[in-house]
Amino acid sequence: MITGARQVGKTYIIENIGKKMFQSFVTINFIENRQAVSLFENAVDSASLLLRISAIADAPLIPHETLIFLDEVQEYKEIVTAIKFLVEEGSYRYVLSGFLLGVDLKDIRSVPVGYMDILEMYPLDLEEFAAANGISDRVMDALRTAFSQKESVDPVVHEKMMELFRLYLIVGGMPAVVDRYLETHNLQEVLRTQRSIITLYKKDIAKYDPEDKLYLEEIFDLIPSELNAKNKRFILKNLNENFKFSRYSNSFL
Repeated sequence: MITGARQVGKTYIIENIGKKMFQSFVTINFIENRQAVSLFENAVDSASLLLRISAIADAPLIPHETLIFLDEVQEYKEIVTAIKFLVEEGSYRYVLSGFLLGVDLKDIRSVPVGYMDILEMYPLDLEEFAAANGISDRVMDALRTAFSQKESVDPVVHEKMMELFRLYLIVGGMPAVVDRYLETHNLQEVLRTQRSIITLYKKDIAKYDPEDKLYLEEIFDLIPSELNAKNKRFILKNLNENFKFSRYSNSFL
């Protein structure tokens, strides 16, 4: 199971690798295909589960040559129980994906040991960002050698890497944003893509506390300035003078 924030590229990389490594690749998305939730409900054993999967699969189920990708699993928390039976049956391989907020809140992490590994995926780090911007492995190896041997980095390389570091602070590591920068080299386009991701985040967060979604958005918007404060505390009064933690603790958490 691959977890992580939205837009870090989980679905993309699973599909890209799965289609290369397996003869058949089947995708079931629990958001796009609402029928998929009922598909797993009330199934009594692996045979009935596989029969139902085959009924809606978008590719043939070839024993030992098929990867079944269950996407957006935060929409159906009982999937882990079902996966246990499927893994025990042994005919196919499985990969699951879900974004971190929903996965955590719906207790997907209570996984039976031995049936599923959990990997967390992150945005591009600085080294990956440098590679995307054309920095060669040779340069990265030279940097590692200089670091391990406590030697000065070549001035030209140092200047280039500092330039990339400052750019990374602006662009960040979200794949769509990095891709947009590489396509346009336009920071206005970068900002537009970043804002669209933040808008999506707010919509996702609001799903989990619909009654107080306005407070959720205000709390979310306040995070950068509060993290930048010298005392490193989140001051609730900065949100609202009448803010009572007891009343909005769920939204805050």
